[in-house]
Amino acid sequence: MDSYAKGKRSGVFAVGLTAAFVAAVLSGCSGGGNAADSSGSSGSADSSAAASGSSSAPTTLKLVLNLNPEIDLKNNPVLQEAEKEANVKLDIEAPPQNSYFDRLRVIMASGDLPDIFWGGTDVDFEKWSQQGLLATLDDKIGQYPNLTANISKAQWGDTTALTDGKIHGVPRPNSYDRWGYLINQKWLDKLQLQAPTTVDEFVNVARAFTNDDPDGNGQKDTVGFTTGGNADESNIFALGSDFFTTAYGFSLNPGLPASDGKFHTNATSPDFLPYLTKLRDMYKEGIVDRDFITYKGTEYEERFASGKAGIIGISDRNVNAFLKKYNLNPADYTYHIPLRNLATGESIYNMPPSNWGAYQIPATSKNIDAALRFLDWANSADGFELFQLGLKGTNYNSYDLDKGTVDRTADQLQKLTNATSVNLAFAEAYRGREVVVGGDTQEERDKFAKEALDARKDVTEYYVPFIKQLSTFKASIPDQTATLASLETRYVTGDISEDEFRKFIDGTYKPLAEKTEADINAYMAQNPIAKKKGNE
Repeated sequence: MDSYAKGKRSGVFAVGLTAAFVAAVLSGCSGGGNAADSSGSSGSADSSAAASGSSSAPTTLKLVLNLNPEIDLKNNPVLQEAEKEANVKLDIEAPPQNSYFDRLRVIMASGDLPDIFWGGTDVDFEKWSQQGLLATLDDKIGQYPNLTANISKAQWGDTTALTDGKIHGVPRPNSYDRWGYLINQKWLDKLQLQAPTTVDEFVNVARAFTNDDPDGNGQKDTVGFTTGGNADESNIFALGSDFFTTAYGFSLNPGLPASDGKFHTNATSPDFLPYLTKLRDMYKEGIVDRDFITYKGTEYEERFASGKAGIIGISDRNVNAFLKKYNLNPADYTYHIPLRNLATGESIYNMPPSNWGAYQIPATSKNIDAALRFLDWANSADGFELFQLGLKGTNYNSYDLDKGTVDRTADQLQKLTNATSVNLAFAEAYRGREVVVGGDTQEERDKFAKEALDARKDVTEYYVPFIKQLSTFKASIPDQTATLASLETRYVTGDISEDEFRKFIDGTYKPLAEKTEADINAYMAQNPIAKKKGNE
């Protein structure tokens, strides 16, 4: 299933970029699939593009953004500095995160549209592109050096609509995510267990974490595993479960082959029911958090952080930030790589081109160029540092962009909470790298090196292309897509039998999926997965 907050990375396009766009950006993007490969063009890209209009009155831009509730939009020093540097006034609406996409759809149907909004690049994006609601940007992007330098050609493929082959958004560039899991090491030590490397070991550890009183309070109030965070679906497929689902050839971001070596539309995979049946068995036994299906935001994180769940999926580069966010002792938790794939025996990181959604500009906006100037500035080194780190002197003392290291105190970091966050930042990476590599302190960087970097030698990284055909297929059969999602949930919770589920898959879904599946396999033959060991 596709994510709105796409953690995607690769070296090829899902669809071909238009000739005009390619000609415009070749000088700003390398041939590689990651923005880190574009460093050769850094000399021509800075904050000047946004500043070029600074002699005129600031343009008011209306934005709709998916922000965490801690962000204070009134008298915000980071936003005030951004307005000053980019010569804009920012009028931001931030709907509640757990209903963000519902609100966004209402806005898009209302006709009263913002100048910029953040969203996914799957079903809604394709629909709005086809309806002519989104501006076509191919002939404009080449005018903005920071956008072409900081966003790679592969990343631009994410905002190229299948419906017309045109660019209809500005990617929010991200660094590569590698999704493994975080485990309560104190619980492992108390129960004399090892961190799991296989599905069977995972089930056994989850069972012990549920039944054997790992927190020592004499009550049966813990659970082995929790997941969530996929705000628009049931969390049966979520990034927080990738460490588990990749054992069956699934990832929230499609592109992994099934055990038969072919590419499928999830439900048609020979590994689909085995995965769901394993999850169903864990659900029935109560060793997975049974509330995960209803989680829409950070509830699953809070369940883990409160000491009531022992395993949670996480990106290796986010471990230290997560522990800091919830004031957890780093020594009590360890990061581990994904469970071994049942067919190949590999631990797999799924690595599509890395974007975190995209900023889209409605076609009716009178400020398309001003919106692009602002996004260009936000992708400059100055814009990146401001939205990621806040104000120098207030939120940090010094920052080394080349090394990805920052000097800041706990008090300075706390002051950042209400001013900015990764949700407010318009670029999650600069030239392919996150703002802080490994952590703020040497202790955090040592933990990252020991648990994440050293373990990469034991992982195979699958660099897959964007596969947008699946989103288009799902959008073309909305009733059957909704039915499948409902049946997935009902099967996992034990409400329907395997025979009932198979009847729908074999009788209804598979015939509809045949052409799309053939298209995906043909596309993957032309754009094969590149594999490498994580330490290569």
